[in-house]
Amino acid sequence: MGSVLSARFTDVALEDPPRCPVNPSLHDYHSWDGTTRLLSDMLHDALGGKNGAVAVVGGSMTSGKTTLLHRLCDEAAREGAAVLAAAASRDEENLKFGVVHQLLQNAPDEERGDFDARLRGLGALDYDAADPHGDPDPETAQAASTLGTDLLTLYADRPVVLAIDDAQYLDTASLQCLLAVARRIRPNRMLLIATTCDCPHRPCRRFVTRMSRLAQSRYLRLGPLSVAEIETRLHERLGEDAARALAPSYREITGGNLMLVSALTQDIAPEAWDPTDRPATPDAGSGGGGGGGAETAETAEAAPGLAYRDAVLACVDNCTPESRVVLQAAAVMGEQASTARIAALTGLDWGTIAACGYFLTAAGLLADDGKCPPPVASAVIDDMSAPQRRDAHRRFAELLFEENAGATTVAQQLIAAGDPAPAWAVEVLRTAAEEQSATDLQAALRFVRAARRLAVDEADRAALTMKLASLSWRADPAAVRRYAPELVQLLRTGRLAPDEAELAIRYLLWFGRIDDAVEALDRLLAATEPQVPGLAVRLRPFILWTSIWYPDVIERVPAARDLRHDKALRIEAVGARSVEAGNTFELLLHSGEQHEIAAEAQRLLESCVLDDRTLDWLLTALLALLHADEVECAARWCKNLLAQAWARRAGSWLAQLTAVRAQIALRTGRLKPASVYATRALAWLPAEKWGVRVGLPLATLAQARTLLGDYDRAAGILDGPVPPEMLDTTFGMFYLQARGQLLLAVGSLPRARVEFESCLEFMRQREVELPNLLPWRVHLAEVHSRLGQVEQARILAEEQLALNAAHGGHWARGIALRLLARTAEPDEARDLLKSSVGELRASGAKLDLAAALTDLSRAHREAGEAAKAEQLERHAQQLTATCGKTWDRADADACPTAVQDNLVHLKPKGHGRQRLSMAEQRVAILAANGRTNTEIARELFVTPSTVEQHLTRIYRKLEIHGRSELVSIGDLALAV
Repeated sequence: MGSVLSARFTDVALEDPPRCPVNPSLHDYHSWDGTTRLLSDMLHDALGGKNGAVAVVGGSMTSGKTTLLHRLCDEAAREGAAVLAAAASRDEENLKFGVVHQLLQNAPDEERGDFDARLRGLGALDYDAADPHGDPDPETAQAASTLGTDLLTLYADRPVVLAIDDAQYLDTASLQCLLAVARRIRPNRMLLIATTCDCPHRPCRRFVTRMSRLAQSRYLRLGPLSVAEIETRLHERLGEDAARALAPSYREITGGNLMLVSALTQDIAPEAWDPTDRPATPDAGSGGGGGGGAETAETAEAAPGLAYRDAVLACVDNCTPESRVVLQAAAVMGEQASTARIAALTGLDWGTIAACGYFLTAAGLLADDGKCPPPVASAVIDDMSAPQRRDAHRRFAELLFEENAGATTVAQQLIAAGDPAPAWAVEVLRTAAEEQSATDLQAALRFVRAARRLAVDEADRAALTMKLASLSWRADPAAVRRYAPELVQLLRTGRLAPDEAELAIRYLLWFGRIDDAVEALDRLLAATEPQVPGLAVRLRPFILWTSIWYPDVIERVPAARDLRHDKALRIEAVGARSVEAGNTFELLLHSGEQHEIAAEAQRLLESCVLDDRTLDWLLTALLALLHADEVECAARWCKNLLAQAWARRAGSWLAQLTAVRAQIALRTGRLKPASVYATRALAWLPAEKWGVRVGLPLATLAQARTLLGDYDRAAGILDGPVPPEMLDTTFGMFYLQARGQLLLAVGSLPRARVEFESCLEFMRQREVELPNLLPWRVHLAEVHSRLGQVEQARILAEEQLALNAAHGGHWARGIALRLLARTAEPDEARDLLKSSVGELRASGAKLDLAAALTDLSRAHREAGEAAKAEQLERHAQQLTATCGKTWDRADADACPTAVQDNLVHLKPKGHGRQRLSMAEQRVAILAANGRTNTEIARELFVTPSTVEQHLTRIYRKLEIHGRSELVSIGDLALAV
């Protein structure tokens, strides 16, 4: 950034002082077209002998002054005038009579006469060590005046144009000569035209100031291009529609700078603009899909590209050193730029910065508020060397830190600066990540990664690793898998706080790393009182939640199992959120009263703010409301939480909440919305990233397609790969229930029974009953009913009714009553169906209500009550239509009993051999080789009791009955 930008900070107040307006112009801006006309008129007046004149065209760099000058010279040459042109340069300011020498070199030899010799005698083109912006010595001034007079005499009889570009760089001797010409120009057929910048620096103002004193001189300040002028230029290249659409954004981006406008136009090809062929925009209200429409001219914007970047850098090259430093500082600071901060960073004085700011704003490189537009800033910063850029960002970060600026603002500069970083950087980056985690997830991730890289303290690094995992999981759970080994190590070494350890265990459970989760939970609970007072109390809600969804984990950790059943713990001491969470989960696990579950779930939803730690609790609370038949309340809360997740741009939150929304829609019978929501959940988070929880969205989607009669698609959904560990979780039971319902729908009864019996075994052995979410008894009873096993069907239906009678649950009770009616005598069946209709109406399950009404209609028809039957049938038809299905009497009367395996092709997803965990594989292989439990325990460094637990699970998963059925080690290797 040069020595100026590298200067040390100066002690200045960081508040901008009252602004002093800088207005160096002598006249208002002139438009490009207006200036062209005025110069043409002055040319014709001068050449026509009316009046000689002086025209000074001012303007910012690359505003088109040189282009105007060349056009005027071409016009003068066509009119037969002599044109003497020269271009001054910053590099030649000290060449004595350098510009006059250039002018005369354009004259024919016969006209120059002895001017060359006279200039040599005056030391022309010699280096003048004197200040080029000061006054000349008397001898030079006299010689310059004489030379100017003789030049007028030389062209007294013919029209002539003297044209000087960049006159602010005139050497002193040439300036004196041209002033002599200008003072005597009026009687001559001569036009002296010069271009100059209009920046407020005194050297740049020298030419304008001296020429403006002459009556025959006119100063034309060339302004930036207007929107209309830009539109005219775009019209030639892009056509009328594109020009009208793009001109406003061109003006905003370029500030009307002619070079930038031309470059921006080069960045878009004419064929690339077709207002009738723009990409459709998604309908924000629908969350995706079709809709929207073509991009209109009103929404068009310019897109700066390589040509624009090159033009910006060309402008930067034309800046004075001070202006370049100010521009670089403004680019680095972005929205945080201010005069005070630029002064502190560069060491320049306020007046210089104000003057440079005026010059840069006029050139379109700074906006009117003094900020550097993003496209300009990007080009300027990219053009800086890497060390220069990093140093500027680092020192600006230090300046912001000293000002006590916001952590996010400082962190952005630290990220740009890279290493090394000051000692306070880790804490600033950590704070910035917390600030941004609610609004800009990607920024928060950048800050945490940087802080973790810089952290040297082990505790800091552990906490930052956990923070990085939680933020990554929020966006993409699969991204956390790479941190799993490190999380396991942190859990083993006890370097995570209890809350962080709980969250880490949830991530391990998500990926099905059950053995690691069991080990971590065992270690965590080993740190209970007296080492960590109150830890067991604080952890009990987590234990209860895990008991609902991952009951195998709790069964494998004795301390967790004891904690689950210890009702003496006073979780009220922990805080309101833990109270509601513990109460809700306790009631769900032990089939509490429906109204109690609903009340506690609502209190939990009201007391929790959506974040990484509360998400699982809130999801369970929503399903608890569904369990309590509070369907509308669940839908309302789910929609509210989705809005919060959307505001946070948390993809995994959106996916899981949308999956619950699909389950709610399925319960109410809204089959197509349920299918859409489940599909959207799997779009937010593809199936392979869901871990063991994929069972819920897959089950909901498959059930919706099954109820819509789309069996092939449902089979395709359920036949895809899923994590084997999923079937050891309650999420897997939703999945098995969906498989069973599909097989039941197509009449594949024995296979359906296998799926439902797997649910029976899982739920009973783990002591988990969610009767109004997973009514597996009713589905299994229906299988027995269709197989003609009426007594078994009745027993299961009555079990379901007894379970729901004690604690409520309209939905499961309603479908159980409907099933029980199939096993009853006609009179009893009608009464049971009437009760079923009442329960289902109260539950809000419209499709199940329609099915019950259909059965009741059939019962009334068989009893000879045709009118009543028709009335009920019409009601059933209406309800079925609202659910997105077409009601058909033949389908309604059908009750398939034959096995129709050919209708769907589902691979078995039982507890097959391939599903053994690594620990179970080790135990199984040793047992197959004849080792005793004690020998296995000694070899694997576990207790004999643990070996026995492993063997019990192995027998169940391999569907065998004992050690004698463990085959040879080769066959077992194939199994695992």
